[in-house]
Amino acid sequence: MEIVYNKLTQRALDVLEQAQHQSSQLRIVIILAGPPGSGKSTIASQVVRNINDQHRNPIAAVLPMDGYHYSRAFLDTFPNREEAHERRGAHWTFDTQSVVELIKVLHASRTSSSEIISAPSFDHEIKDPVPDAIEISPEIKIVIVEGNWLLYNQDPWAQIAKCADDTWFVDVDSSLALRRVAIRHLASGIEGTFEAALARARNNDMRNGDEVRKYLPSPNGPGPCSYCARAGKDCSFVNPPNRTRLTRKNLDAVELRCSKLQALIRSLHPDLDIDLAISNLEGGQGITLPADAESDDDSPEHQEPTHEFEWNEASVPPDLEDQGEETGGMDGMATLNSYDAGYLGSSSGANLLQEIASMLPELAAMNSPSNSHGKSPGKVQKPSTSLDPPTLANSAMTSYLVDAYFLFYNVSYPILHQRSFREKAASRGLKRGKSSWNVIYYLVLAIGHWISTSDAHHARSTFYTAARNALSIHMLESGTLETVQALLLMGNYLQKMDKPNTGYQFIGIAYKMALGLGMHRESPDVEESVGHERRRQLFWVIYCFDSGFNITTGRPPYAQEGIIDTRLPQNIDDKDLEPSMLIPPAVDSPTVLSAIIAQAELAKLANSLYIEYLTAKTANTKVEYQVAEALERSLKNWRQHLPAYFTSENVPVWFTGPRAVVLWKEQNLRILLWRGSKRNHSYLPDKIDAETRCLEVAMQTIHEITTFCATNEGILHLGIIWYATYFLFQAVLVLEASYLHRKTQHTLADETSVWRMMVLKAQNCLSSFADKSKSSRRCLEVLDLINKRTETSNHFSGLTVPQIVGHEGANTLQLPQENPDRTEPSVGSQAVDAVDHSMDTWILNDDGSDPTMRMILDNTPWGYLDNAPMDALFNDWFHPDTFDA
Repeated sequence: MEIVYNKLTQRALDVLEQAQHQSSQLRIVIILAGPPGSGKSTIASQVVRNINDQHRNPIAAVLPMDGYHYSRAFLDTFPNREEAHERRGAHWTFDTQSVVELIKVLHASRTSSSEIISAPSFDHEIKDPVPDAIEISPEIKIVIVEGNWLLYNQDPWAQIAKCADDTWFVDVDSSLALRRVAIRHLASGIEGTFEAALARARNNDMRNGDEVRKYLPSPNGPGPCSYCARAGKDCSFVNPPNRTRLTRKNLDAVELRCSKLQALIRSLHPDLDIDLAISNLEGGQGITLPADAESDDDSPEHQEPTHEFEWNEASVPPDLEDQGEETGGMDGMATLNSYDAGYLGSSSGANLLQEIASMLPELAAMNSPSNSHGKSPGKVQKPSTSLDPPTLANSAMTSYLVDAYFLFYNVSYPILHQRSFREKAASRGLKRGKSSWNVIYYLVLAIGHWISTSDAHHARSTFYTAARNALSIHMLESGTLETVQALLLMGNYLQKMDKPNTGYQFIGIAYKMALGLGMHRESPDVEESVGHERRRQLFWVIYCFDSGFNITTGRPPYAQEGIIDTRLPQNIDDKDLEPSMLIPPAVDSPTVLSAIIAQAELAKLANSLYIEYLTAKTANTKVEYQVAEALERSLKNWRQHLPAYFTSENVPVWFTGPRAVVLWKEQNLRILLWRGSKRNHSYLPDKIDAETRCLEVAMQTIHEITTFCATNEGILHLGIIWYATYFLFQAVLVLEASYLHRKTQHTLADETSVWRMMVLKAQNCLSSFADKSKSSRRCLEVLDLINKRTETSNHFSGLTVPQIVGHEGANTLQLPQENPDRTEPSVGSQAVDAVDHSMDTWILNDDGSDPTMRMILDNTPWGYLDNAPMDALFNDWFHPDTFDA
C-alpha cells in the first residue's frame, strides 16, 4: 500500500506543479470517490500527510463530504421517514446542492485563495453534522475532497467532476468492504451486534456502492492506452509504469546482481532448492527450508533422559497437522494437561481435573506416567522454517485485520496506541530483516485474524510464522518499549494458541525488561505527559498478564508487593493525543483504558490472595477461613467501587465484552479462594462452610457467563469465547468434584437438581462455541468422558452431562428424559441404559476431536504428582477413605 500512497502523493504534486506552470493557478482540487468501505479516508489522509511531511508548513488538506449528511431531525421531515433513516448515506440523504456549491467555491479559489473556506464535519458521537468545523486556509494549495458520491455521474453530482483538477476513484472487493463497514457500524454504536451491522451494511451501504460503480464517469487523464483505444474499452490507465531500458549494460548489471543474490542465499541456506522455492513462491506458497536449518545441539541422540516437567511446544509443520499426527502438549488454559506439559501447580484447572480422576481409580491407573505415550521434549519432530512470501495479504485484508485487532483485542489489553501504530505502519511499512516493529506488525495481523475467525481457519494463517521469523536474539541486547510490546503480544498470542509454556517465557522476559527500564517506579522529575502515561498503561498490562498467567498455571508470581510504586493509569481518552502533550483530565465514561484499569486493581488483590494460597499449599495446609473471609471482603469492596459504567446497560457495544471478562475473573478468584481455604471457621462453626461458598460462586459464574453469551451472541468473537470457556469449565469441574465426593459419601442432597441444571447450561453454552473454538470442543469431550465414568445407575445420572448429538457445524445437546419411567430415547439420543459404562476403555468419538485432544485424553497422566506432597483441592473436606481404591 505504501507504493500506492507514494504514487498518489507524487501525482498530486505533479498536478500542482503543472497547474502553476501553465497559469497563475494557486490551488488544485482533487476529487477522491469510491464505494463505502473502500478506504477513501485512509488514502486521502495518508497522501496529505506525505505531502505535508515534504514541506515546512502544511500545504495540503482533506475535506470529507460526511458533513453534508442531512441531520436526523431533517430526515424526520421526509414522507418516508423510516426509510430515510435506514438508507442514510444514499445520495438523496445528502444536501447535494450545498456540496456542489462548496466545490464551485473551491474551484473559484484556485486563482484567488485569500479567504478561509469553511465546511461542516460529521460527529459520529452525536451522529449529526457540525457546521463550519473544517477550515481551508489560503495557505492550502492541495485540497483532496473525498466522499462516496463525488463522481456520481447523475445531476447535480455530475457537475462536481468538471470543477476538479484531478479525479481519483478507489475500489475494493465487495465482501471486504462489507466487513469493514459492519465493523465501523459496530464500533460507532449504530448497531448492537455484528450480525445487525452486517445486515445494515448489506441492505444500505453495499447498495450505495453498487450504484456508485454503475454511474462512474470515464476517467480523466492523458487518454486511453493503445490497447484500450484499439479495443474500444474504458481505460483506467493512470501513469505509464517505470521500466528499465533494455540495454546490454542494464542487463549485465541485473545478471550480476542475481548471481550475487543466489550466492548469498546458498551461503545462508546451503540445502535450499532455489528453483523449487521460486516455483512455490509464484504459486502462492511459502518457502520451506530443511528441518536442520535451525537445528541445535540438543539432538535426540545426545540428550539425557528428560525430567517429568520438561516440555516442547515447537511449531508443527502444516503437513503433520493435516495428517492428524499427535503433536501437542497441552492447552493454553492449563486445564487439559498431559505428562509433558511443564509444572502445573495447585491453582491450575489441571489440578482440579486430577482430583476428579483420583476419585475414579480406574482412570488414574490407566493414565499413569508409565502408560503415557506422549512425545517427550527430545523426540518432537523439529519444524521446518518458513520464509514467508513477500506479501502475506493484500492491503485491504491487512487493513481489515488491523481494524479487528483494535476493535476486539486492544480494548481489553491496550498494548499499542491505535493512532501511533497506524501512522507508523503507513509511514514506515516493514523494515528489512528482523526487528521488534516487524514482530509487532505481524502479531497484530495474527491476533486480528484469530479473533475475527475460527480456530480451524486461523490454523492455516501464516502471520505468526512471519512474526516468529522476525524475532532475533539481538532484540534482547537493548531495552525498548517497542521490544516489550512485541514480547507481550507474542506471549499472550502463544497462550491462546495452546503454547502456554512458550508464552509464559515471553511474558517473563517482557516483565524483566520492563523492570530494567524502570517501568515499575515513578519518576519524580518527569513531566506528566501522555507518553509517560502510556508507559504506565503498558506496565500494568504486563502486571495483569503475569498475575493471570501465574494463577492459570499454578506457578509462583514475579511481582513482589512494596517494590512497585508506579501509579495506575488514568481513564483518559487518548486516541488523538500526542506523546508530548500534557495528560488531560480523566473522563467518566468507558475508554480503551477502562477495562485494564479495573483489571490492574483486581490483579493486585489477586496476587495477595494467590500468595496466601501458595503459602498455605507449601505448608501442606489450607488458607484459614478467617483470612479467606477478609480476602473476599477486599474483592467485594473492589466490585462496589467500580465505576458506574461497569453495571450500566447504557455503554458502547465494544465495551460489553472487556467488562464482562473482568467481572468473570473476579468470580474465578473467589472460586480459587474458597476451594483453597479450610472448610469451617476455627471458632464460629455455624458460618457457611467453604465448600458451600465455593459451589455458590461456581453456579453464579455459570449463570452470569451463559446469560451474557445468550444475550450478546452477536459480539462473541474468539477473544471472549476463550475466556468464557476457561471460566465455565473450571466452574463445572468444581460442581463435578463436589458431586463425586457427595456421591461417594452417599450424601447427595436436594440441591443436586440445581447443579444438574447449571451443568446443562454450561454444556449448552460450550456447545454453541464448538464450531469456532477447539478449546470448547475439548472441554465438552472431557466432561462427557468424566460423566460416562460416573454413571453407575440411572439414579445417579441426574448430573450427567448430556451426549453431543448432531453433525459438523451444528452441535446440539440432548437433555435427559424428564419422565424417569419412559425408556425410549428421543430422536438422535441414546437411552441411558444403552450407554457403555465399561471402565476398561477410554475412547474418543472420531467426530469433533482433534489430534491434540486425543493425545491429551488417551494419555493424560492423572498421577504425575503422586510423588509430590498431597495437594488435592478438597482434601480436608473429604473422609479419609474417599480416595482408597
